[in-house]
Amino acid sequence: MIYTDLIICEYVEGSSNNKALEFFNGTSQSLDLAAGGYSIKTYFNGSISAEQIRNLVGVLPPGGVFVLAHVDAVLGITPNQTVSFGWFNGNAAIELVRGTGILVDSIGRVGFDPGSQWGACLASTADNTLRRKTTVTQGDTNSSDAFGNSVAIAVNTVVGGAASEASNATGIDGNQGIQTRGRARHRTERVRRT
Repeated sequence: MIYTDLIICEYVEGSSNNKALEFFNGTSQSLDLAAGGYSIKTYFNGSISAEQIRNLVGVLPPGGVFVLAHVDAVLGITPNQTVSFGWFNGNAAIELVRGTGILVDSIGRVGFDPGSQWGACLASTADNTLRRKTTVTQGDTNSSDAFGNSVAIAVNTVVGGAASEASNATGIDGNQGIQTRGRARHRTERVRRT
């Protein structure tokens, strides 16, 4: 599989401060997140202006993952970087950008208020852990298009015996009262902190 840049491989929106994003570097090169100007922009309630911007810091090796989480999140792993402010909820649009604003990936739809969430049921962005399908090798670079969870994101949970796709994700549990599957087959190494 050929990846051209980072992708958001996991999205955790759980109760209270259990919020996290995980990024996967499927490229053949190490990515210095600070030098590349990678950041997360968060848009609330249909806003067209980012209300929160978080610059990412770390060197992500080929095949590596990077977890950005709320400082008070209970996830069962140690994140690579934390945020201490009130972060996203199920109806916030999120963009992963680099450099001078080049859109690399997105979740949700900037400029549109979906109400309480994007998607529906266990494939929604409220109170769920969503993981990218392993077939996705490029991020959603159009943050004004409709949220397409059936194509790009799979709920990686076991609910009532139903299984779903494996992913590039580490198996973060957002503490939403559902079980997540074990560690994924593409997981190779964690990012080194700088």
